[in-house]
Amino acid sequence: MGGPVGEPGAEGNTRIEDRRANSRLSDARRARGLTQQELAEAVNAAHQHLFRCAAAIDANHVSKLERGVIFRPNRRYRAAFRTDRGAVAIPRPPR
Repeated sequence: MGGPVGEPGAEGNTRIEDRRANSRLSDARRARGLTQQELAEAVNAAHQHLFRCAAAIDANHVSKLERGVIFRPNRRYRAAFRTDRGAVAIPRPPR
C-alpha cells in the first residue's frame, strides 16, 4: 500500500511517517550565516561546477529539505550540498 507521498520503494518518495525534519541542514546553514536563498544559490553554483549543468534549487526547495517534505534529494544535488564551494558542507549521515 502506497503512502500519501508515493509508492514505497519509488526513488525520491517516502511514506509520510518516514518524513523528518533535516535539522543538520538547517543548523549547518544557520551556523554559516546563510539564508535559504543564499544556500540555494551556493548549491546551484556547486552543481554547475561539479556537473557542468544548471540545477533548480531555490529557497523553497531548501525549505522543503529542512522540513522533511523532500527527504532525499537526487544524487547530484546531494553531492552539491556536500561541497564546501560556498555551500554548506553536509556530512553523510551515519549508517
